Amino acid sequence: MKSILSAIYTILFLVLVVKLMPSKKTNLENYEGYPESAEGSKHELNDYFLRMLRDPATGKIPEHIREKELDFVSGIPTDMEVDRSLQDFPNTHWNVRGPLNVGGMTRVLAMDINNPNTLIAGTNSGGIWRTTNAGQTWSETFPKAKYDGATCIVQDKRQGHTNTWYIGSGDPFASSSYGGRAYYLGTGIKKSTDNGVTWTQCNISGSQVSFDNSFDLVHNIAMRNYNNDSALFAACYSAVYKSTNGGITWGIAKGNPISAATNSFYTDVVVTPNGVVYATLSSDGGTSKGIWRSTDGVTFTNITPTLMGNNYDLIKIGFAPSDENQLYFLASGTTNLGTPDTSYVGEVNWKMLLKYNFINGDGSGTGGKWTDLSSNIPSTGGPFDKLNLQTSYNMVIKVHPTDTNIVFLGGTNLYRSTTAFKDNTHTTYCGGYLQGAHLPVVESYENHHPDQHELLFHPNNPNKVFCANDGGVFRCDDILATPIVWTPLNSGYQTSMFYTVALEHTINNDNTIIGGAQDNGTWFTNTDDANSPWVHPNGGDGAYCAIADNKSMYYFSLQKGKIRKCQVDNNGNVTAFSRMEPIGAKNYEFINPFVIDPNTNNQMYLPEGTKMWRNNNLAGIPLNNTWDSISTNWEVMTDTLPFAGSITAVAISKSPANVLYYGTDLKKVFKVVNANVSPTTAVEITPTAAPASGFVSCIAVNPSNANKVMLTYSNYSVYSIFYSEDGGITWKKVAGNLEQFASGTGNGPSIRWAQIVPYNTDTTAYFVATSTGLYATANLRTDKDSTVWVQQGSLDIGNAVCTMIDYRPIDGQMVVATHSRGIYAAKIDKNYFLGIKKKELLDNHIQLSVYPNPISTSATIEYQLPTSTNVSFTIIDAMGKVCRKFDEGFKSAGSQQLYFQRNELSNGVYYLTMQAGNSRKTKMILFK
Repeated sequence: MKSILSAIYTILFLVLVVKLMPSKKTNLENYEGYPESAEGSKHELNDYFLRMLRDPATGKIPEHIREKELDFVSGIPTDMEVDRSLQDFPNTHWNVRGPLNVGGMTRVLAMDINNPNTLIAGTNSGGIWRTTNAGQTWSETFPKAKYDGATCIVQDKRQGHTNTWYIGSGDPFASSSYGGRAYYLGTGIKKSTDNGVTWTQCNISGSQVSFDNSFDLVHNIAMRNYNNDSALFAACYSAVYKSTNGGITWGIAKGNPISAATNSFYTDVVVTPNGVVYATLSSDGGTSKGIWRSTDGVTFTNITPTLMGNNYDLIKIGFAPSDENQLYFLASGTTNLGTPDTSYVGEVNWKMLLKYNFINGDGSGTGGKWTDLSSNIPSTGGPFDKLNLQTSYNMVIKVHPTDTNIVFLGGTNLYRSTTAFKDNTHTTYCGGYLQGAHLPVVESYENHHPDQHELLFHPNNPNKVFCANDGGVFRCDDILATPIVWTPLNSGYQTSMFYTVALEHTINNDNTIIGGAQDNGTWFTNTDDANSPWVHPNGGDGAYCAIADNKSMYYFSLQKGKIRKCQVDNNGNVTAFSRMEPIGAKNYEFINPFVIDPNTNNQMYLPEGTKMWRNNNLAGIPLNNTWDSISTNWEVMTDTLPFAGSITAVAISKSPANVLYYGTDLKKVFKVVNANVSPTTAVEITPTAAPASGFVSCIAVNPSNANKVMLTYSNYSVYSIFYSEDGGITWKKVAGNLEQFASGTGNGPSIRWAQIVPYNTDTTAYFVATSTGLYATANLRTDKDSTVWVQQGSLDIGNAVCTMIDYRPIDGQMVVATHSRGIYAAKIDKNYFLGIKKKELLDNHIQLSVYPNPISTSATIEYQLPTSTNVSFTIIDAMGKVCRKFDEGFKSAGSQQLYFQRNELSNGVYYLTMQAGNSRKTKMILFK
């Protein structure tokens, strides 16, 4: 029976295949489809993020929360203020550890018309980047404090205007750490007037995580640089918009407002050199659906051929630069569109390739000729040798600049046809997966990567191309050669998105770091040289990972709880392994936690839904290089407290040993003493003030005292950080200035991870990784919930989403995983502790009071400043709406007063916030 079950689970495991391979050969990697196209894949990731971040009261992520949380934390003290106030304790620099050879999901790539060595690249969450030496080095072009994802870009090519660029944002596929159900929403359109060096927000903007604006999703952007016209077109959710004043105001060129009953989810737009505008809208757009043509950008003619049918998603447009009357339309659909084939995850993909020749008139009817080339789309060979469009996620259609017979199609893979796909016998495999790749070890095309998004031709040598995909940026010096040879251009392109990070904990000054990255597997380095390439020992969506003492064993997991026990050599290569999660277990979180006992390294605790599995003898699992899940030494711990939901966080103590804590997605927290022996008894220790349905993101245990525990909830609009000194019998609120309001409502950041760092018997520091960066305190003010958290790495990590922290007490090494800019490290030493404490003292000297309170008609604000600084006040109602602002300007140190009238403010609870330099104080006031 065991062998039959083992075979079944092995088959199920192998059906889930690799997605991304930055190196030529990788170990088994787990592919997950885009978006919601493979049940149990991207949908599960989106559900995981939604449960992690949503306001439990509404079930939704608060509207505009990214902008609001960044504004809120701008008033929290930073480590740079420590530097200015106390020269003896300089700011600790957080060093980039990498990986600097791994590019993130790159949706945008463009080349300066005046200088082909200048390229601009943009990722869905890792920033907007620029190179002036054709990709040899890169620099980030947007402040770390802002969201800066990108989906599309265009340059104003008019003479005298070429320093102007526009970039759109909002990725409907690549969900990331800000959440949203299925959309990585953007912030509309940004503009640069200095050739991409800096960017400012256009008047129109998206709402980032609240889907209420067409500009939340900007699929493409184009400009009509014809006859000195400067009309700008943006293909957004529901419509193609047009601006004639440089992005200040916009109107619908084709499509429907977002409030309409029917809206096209997918749109696209291009403008030919002679000013002809082509726009496409998916079939869910009612009367606006289909393919449209306009010679002036004002009046559009429907040229949709009848063979398109009524079921199509994104229709990607490509035209021939040497003959703009020849265009290609690559369409993706779910049923009855063009030609079907079966992907390597068993899905049936439908796609259509049409060629359009403009003849005369408005291009409709006999004014245009359509040719269906769908039967010649690459669809033969091995399980990975297909043009898989992944439900419109990766779609490229490009025509060679000088030869209309050379056409390129991109999906997961990249293909070239020298007969414009009029047949299927002149097609060459150019990149993506390695042709003929198969399970269980899947390879990528050498020095290339799957999931294509852009292809650029060098203006001075049209056979030289640059490619953007989910592995970053790549160059081919002769795209007509056989075989195609690629060169990665990811040096310093710091855009990888990590969920997890882990250190070895017993070797002084050891440089080994591993981390699990979204869609990019687990990565390894053992050098402190950030420029040294990291290597890739495990694939899939990199999840939790761990290193046993003395690097005697490594544990890698990928999505849905699949774990490997591995031996890894000094070069990061897996020399022996065994798949090791318990046979039959299946109810895992998408990114599922596990923990290894820090004292013996021979026990693992692995949650699965409401169960807790324990393995008391990891050494007894043989390294047999097989992909079977196992039963060896696994047992389910005694279930004494059934509960709804799923276990989302787990921690095991060091001193005393064997105290297990775990938390769930429905707020509950449990504790098990003597967790290493059966039977076990779980005791519920949920804080009485815990948020309803709160998602427990982390439980941090003091390594010196298992009774000292920090608990974090990651949802927005809830109270997020609790602390106990008696093993969970009682809890204190310690979020302090990371909450806007004492209740936890407001615009405080999402708290993802906590780390307790004892320095000596008198000093302990506490760190939290959040959606707006890394924060620390050396003084938990449990009596009044007035803990002052200080932002760390403000000039290095900035406001990047931070997802996990690991720490080695023997030498003070700390590493932080970010979900957009790789991994950072710092030494937590005496000066670091003193610097945190100094800033807290400075912040504590800022005093604020209001009298009378409650307020009838008027009140006096009295405040004390330790140093001279700029001061402003804001009155916010209970719903978060700004009702009144007072800008006091520069004020001297000492006592100050401000008198104000209530005027039209109605009765109720309000919050008065004082901004003094980079510090912020809030008081509740009542009008009655």
